[in-house]
Amino acid sequence: MFTGQPRFGTLEGNEALYPAVLAEMSRVLRPGGLAVLLTSQENREVLQAALSTSPLGGAWSAVHRRSFRLFVKTDACIYLLRRTPAPPAPPGEAVESTGAALAELQRAKGWGSRAQNGYRLAGAAGAFAWEDGSPWHEQWARERPALVPFGRKGARAQPRSQAAKRE
Repeated sequence: MFTGQPRFGTLEGNEALYPAVLAEMSRVLRPGGLAVLLTSQENREVLQAALSTSPLGGAWSAVHRRSFRLFVKTDACIYLLRRTPAPPAPPGEAVESTGAALAELQRAKGWGSRAQNGYRLAGAAGAFAWEDGSPWHEQWARERPALVPFGRKGARAQPRSQAAKRE
């Protein structure tokens, strides 16, 4: 018997998982703090529905979203969220309201309502401020410390961008 490699994660149960995680993070993170979520684009509707409901939408403010291809097959998204001063959301209430928002979204699809295109999140979308348009591996190569021969006294590794500035 031959089988393929298992995929990263699963979509099953995420409509309860993500609201519960966001509710718990809102409990432990102080107001003004930042949270970063990395998830598949397939979870976009769940996260947008969760963040549009009153329990979680009041506790979180979407600062930025960045979509990209991860490991050739997976379309991923990074969500940068800021904790607001609102009280934390109870997990049970967050899961219930997200389920209702998802049901409304499914019901409204094709009926021409605002939910047809999903829920809109505030905040920026696209490249982060520090991205310069070059691939990640090129950015990493420019910024990682240069190699220093072992045992060389007094030699300190510096990022390549700083070494280039000296020349």
